[in-house]
Amino acid sequence: MAAGRSGRSSRRFLRDQRGGLLMEAVLAIGILTGVLSFAVQGVATGSKGMKTVRYLTTAQNIARSQMEYTLNSAYCAAPCAYPTVTVPSTYSVTAEAEAFMGADSNLGYVVVTVSKDDVVLVRIKSVKVNR
Repeated sequence: MAAGRSGRSSRRFLRDQRGGLLMEAVLAIGILTGVLSFAVQGVATGSKGMKTVRYLTTAQNIARSQMEYTLNSAYCAAPCAYPTVTVPSTYSVTAEAEAFMGADSNLGYVVVTVSKDDVVLVRIKSVKVNR
């Protein structure tokens, strides 16, 4: 009789567990999907960040090159535009002289502006002396 009881209770246990494996699989797939979506979002955000860093680094290098070129050029009194260095096609650079307030005409500012697709990325300013 003991053997009969355990057989019936095993069948009832198995009958109560129907769909359990399916629910576990659906839950595991749901968790995996959530984790993978966060990972894909992280990679996409990192990619955008690297693109921005690349643009800004290029713009800073252009600005430094332009400033060095301008400071080694002949002096021109404000308002004046200095010749520019060659830049990649999507970037533009300007170098302009500005008056130094309260000083004579032999002292002025040089303002270098670097843009990409009409958005200003870097603007630097330095003093230039007419020697």
